[in-house]
Amino acid sequence: MRPTIDSSHSLSKSLADTFMTDMKMILAKIHAELSRIVDEPLLVAMKPLLVTPRCEKREWDYGTLGQNFECWIVLEHLPTNTCVAYCDLGFGPSSPWGLLFIAGDHISMGMDSGWYSNFEVLFANRWHGTVRILQSLRSLSQMTHQSARQGINRMALLDVY
Repeated sequence: MRPTIDSSHSLSKSLADTFMTDMKMILAKIHAELSRIVDEPLLVAMKPLLVTPRCEKREWDYGTLGQNFECWIVLEHLPTNTCVAYCDLGFGPSSPWGLLFIAGDHISMGMDSGWYSNFEVLFANRWHGTVRILQSLRSLSQMTHQSARQGINRMALLDVY
């Protein structure tokens, strides 16, 4: 199941103007968030995943039955079926950036643990942070193997003398 894309904005000029204002607002927020990021590898990893923002209605699990909020999808990672959304309702305004599923059975706004105060923290913790941890583990593993080999070589030298 895929979330409902909010196309109701195109019904009238007034609503179309509101949609364009909302689109400008979300683009400004994305630009502001990206401009604060100084970690170049993080930006390099993030930029190819950015998408043209689109508004989707997502269910809010903590309100009344059927309650939903408009979430702006701004980044997608198709291999993991995940996306980053902006929503100033629900967990916003204190945590307006959320990690959501793109499609499937669990397409609500999710739990508070998937929502962050800024785009960088969300991306660094959820995607890029995982990549860095894996790279660190590989480096540690390589260093351990290298140290072990050096230790064996030192022991071999001691045996000769």
